[in-house]
Amino acid sequence: MILVIWAFLFLFDFTSALHNHKVTFKFTSHQEKPD
Repeated sequence: MILVIWAFLFLFDFTSALHNHKVTFKFTSHQEKPD
């Protein structure tokens, strides 16, 4: 049951991030950053 809520929250957060375009940039930047 909790997994379903987690997935829903994740999807909602992902959609919000796409609309925000701020978290998306963070995700892309955090993917692989050579030190």
